[in-house]
Amino acid sequence: ILMTVSLEKRFRTIFRSVEGTREKGKYEHTYDLPKEQRQGVTPVNAWHRRILAELDFCLQMKAHMGTEVDAPVDAALAVLERGLAADGVLTDSICQKAEECLLPLAQEAKTYTLLLVGHAHLDMNWMWSWDETVATVVATFKTMLKLMEEYPDFCFSQSQASTYKIIEDYAPELMPAIQQRIREGRWEVTASAWVETDKNMPATESILNHIFYTKQYLREHWGIDSASLDLDFSPDTFGHSAFLPELDALGGVKYYYHCRGIDAPDLILYRWQAPSGKELLIYKEPYWYNSGIIPAPGIGLPKVASLSGGLRTGMAVYGVGDHGGGPTRRDLNQALKMQAWPVFPTLKFGTLHAYFAAAEALRDSIPVIDHELNNIFTGCYTTQSRIKRGNRRAETALIAAEGLSALATREFGAPYADRHFESAWQNVLLTHFHDILTGSCVQDSREYAMGLYQHALSVAQTRSAMALETISAAIDTSGIVVEEDTSFLLSEGAGVGFGLQQGNIPTHESAKGKTRIFHIFNTTSAQRKENAEITLWDWPGDPQLLEVTDVAGNVLPFEKTSDIKEYWAHKYFTLLTTVSVPSYGYTTVIVKEKKPESAPAPFFFTYQFDRQHYPFEDIILENSYLRAAFDRRTGNLYSLIDKQTGNERLRDGETGGLRYVRSQRNDMSAWVIDRYLDVQPVSDLVRLTPISGKLNPGLETEHRLLNSRITTTVTLGSEDKFLKIKLKVDWHEAAFRAEEQPLLIYSLPLRDTT
Repeated sequence: ILMTVSLEKRFRTIFRSVEGTREKGKYEHTYDLPKEQRQGVTPVNAWHRRILAELDFCLQMKAHMGTEVDAPVDAALAVLERGLAADGVLTDSICQKAEECLLPLAQEAKTYTLLLVGHAHLDMNWMWSWDETVATVVATFKTMLKLMEEYPDFCFSQSQASTYKIIEDYAPELMPAIQQRIREGRWEVTASAWVETDKNMPATESILNHIFYTKQYLREHWGIDSASLDLDFSPDTFGHSAFLPELDALGGVKYYYHCRGIDAPDLILYRWQAPSGKELLIYKEPYWYNSGIIPAPGIGLPKVASLSGGLRTGMAVYGVGDHGGGPTRRDLNQALKMQAWPVFPTLKFGTLHAYFAAAEALRDSIPVIDHELNNIFTGCYTTQSRIKRGNRRAETALIAAEGLSALATREFGAPYADRHFESAWQNVLLTHFHDILTGSCVQDSREYAMGLYQHALSVAQTRSAMALETISAAIDTSGIVVEEDTSFLLSEGAGVGFGLQQGNIPTHESAKGKTRIFHIFNTTSAQRKENAEITLWDWPGDPQLLEVTDVAGNVLPFEKTSDIKEYWAHKYFTLLTTVSVPSYGYTTVIVKEKKPESAPAPFFFTYQFDRQHYPFEDIILENSYLRAAFDRRTGNLYSLIDKQTGNERLRDGETGGLRYVRSQRNDMSAWVIDRYLDVQPVSDLVRLTPISGKLNPGLETEHRLLNSRITTTVTLGSEDKFLKIKLKVDWHEAAFRAEEQPLLIYSLPLRDTT
C-alpha cells in the first residue's frame, strides 16, 4: 500500500510538472476546442499525453483491479524523473524509454476494451423551430455518411425513429446510402421510441405506442427487423418511472442506456426490475453522453470494470450533441492515434449492442435496482402547462377513439382507420421529447406542438364520432315512444364543435321534438357510476316539466346546470343526470317533457325587505365518500374527511388553498423550482360564490394577488370520490434577473397514510 501511494505521488508530481494546472474533468465535450487552443497557449505534447495516460491507466489497474504494476511503473517513473532532472523537460525520447518500461503490462492492458460509440444527440425542437430540426437532422446524417466513406472502421449509432422519418420526408435520396450502412452493421439503429421521450408524463399506452409505431415504421419503410430494435437509448431523459422495465419488456426491449436519473455515482452496469419482476439490463453513463475522444474513459476503465461485475468492456459515447452534428474528424483522428498506444485498453469503433452482448454474460453478478430513477428537474412537471394539457387531451381522445373504432369494426364491419391513427400518434409521440413535453423548450416549439395536438385531436374526435354513430345505429330504440312534432325542426345540425376544447366528442343534434334519446358510453375497463352532462339543443318543451328516465321508464335524478344559452345561432342548456355504465359498455337515457300533474300555480311577486340579513356560513361539500369544509372568509379548505374510514386527511393545523411562493432565482427556471424563500397564503378574497345543486355542488372563489387574479372552482359531485379543482389564472407576476422568482401553487397538505 505504501508503494502504491508513493507511485501515485510521484506520478502526480510529474503530471503537474508537465501539464501544469491543466487537470481535466470527468469528460470533455466533443464540440469544445482544447483548453490550450481556447486560451491561446501551447497545447500538450502528444508524447506527454500518451505516457501520462498509460501510467495513469496502470495505476488504476492496481487501485481497482489489484493488478501488480509496481515494478514497471516504478521503472517508468524513474526514467521520467531523471529526464526532468537532467533537461528540465520531458523529451519525446525520454517518454519513449519510459513506455518501454511499461511494456510488460501491455498484454494485461489489452484485456480491457473501450468501445467508441459515436452518436448525435438531436434535441427535437428544443431551442428552435421544426424547420431547423429538419435541417439539423439532414445535415448530421449527410456528415455521418461522408465520414463513413473516409474512415472504414467508423461506426455510428442513432436513436429516434422520427429522425429517420425526417430523412424519408425531406431528403429521401439519402435513404439508400443509410440503409447500406445499416446492413453493414456500421450504422446502428438504437431507436425503440419515436423520440428520446420523457418517461414519467406520457400515458402507459403512449410508452407502448412509442415502441409499436417505431418498430412498425422502421420495418415498413427502412426494412429493419423489429427484433433488432431492443435497446432504449435515453441519455438525457430526466427521470424514469418504476414501471418502465415492465413496459419496455412488453415491447420486446431488453437494454437501456441513460445518463440522468438515480443519484448513485458508483452505479454503472445494473439490472432494473419493475414490481412485476420484469427487468432491463442497464448501462448508466459514468462520464457524459456528449464526450469527446480523450484518455479519461480509457484511464477510468478499471474502476468502471470493478463497478460492473468485473466486465472489462466499457464505452465512450461521443459526438457533438443537442443541435446534432455527431462525431467529428478530430474525434476519429484522435481515436486512431490512441489505438496505437501499447499500454492502454484496446480501442474499437463499436456499437451499444456490442457492449450489451458482452454484458449479458455477467447479468447474474451485477446489482439489482427495484425503484424509480428520479432525482432531478421537478420543475418540468408544471412548466408550460399548455403542452401538458394538450398532450393529455390528445392521448385520452386517441385511446378512446381506438377502442370505439375497434368495437365498431369487430361488431359491425366499419372500416378501421389504422393509418389515420398512425399519423395522429406519430404527432403526439413527437411532442413527448424530453425537452418538449417537460416544457423546457421555446415558444416556437410549443406552438408547433399545439398544432400537432390539433391534428391528433381531429383524428381522434372524428373517428370516435363515426364509431359511435355506427354503434348507436345498431341499438334498438324502437320501444321508446317518440312523439314527433315536425313543426320543430330547428335543432337538427346544432352543436357542431361544441365543447371540443373540454375534450368532448364532436356531435350534432339529429332529434326533432321534445323527446331526446341519449346513449352514454364508458370507454374504460371499470364500471362507473357518475354524473353525466347532457346538452339539449333548441328543446321546445317546458323546462319545468323536464324528466329524465332510463329505458325501463325509471326516473333518474337530474338537475339543470345552465340557463338557456346561445351557440352559433342555436339555443341550448345543459343538465346532469346520474347513470351507471358497465365497463366498455353503454346505457340509454331519455330526456322528455312529462305531463303536468295539475294546473300550474299562479305566480305572485313577493317583496323582500332591504334590511333583511342572511349571514354566510362556512361551505360544506359532502357526499357518501367525502366531507370537505371551506372557510367563508378565505376560501381555504380546512377539513377533508374520508367518510369510509372517518379519518381527517389534512395535516393538523394546515389548510388547503392557494399559496404565493417566492423561490430562489435559478438560471434553469424551466427545469428547476429552487429553494422556497417564503410561502404566504393568498388571502385577498374578492368574491366567494356557492354553487348550489344536489348532484354537483361546489364553490367558486376569486382571489387578488399583487397584479394577478385567480378564479378557483371546487366541486364534489354526488358520486365523486375526490374534489375537482379548476384554476383560471390571469398571471402578471414577472421574474427579474438577480431577483427571486414568483410562483403560485395550490397546496393540499395531506397526511401520510402509509
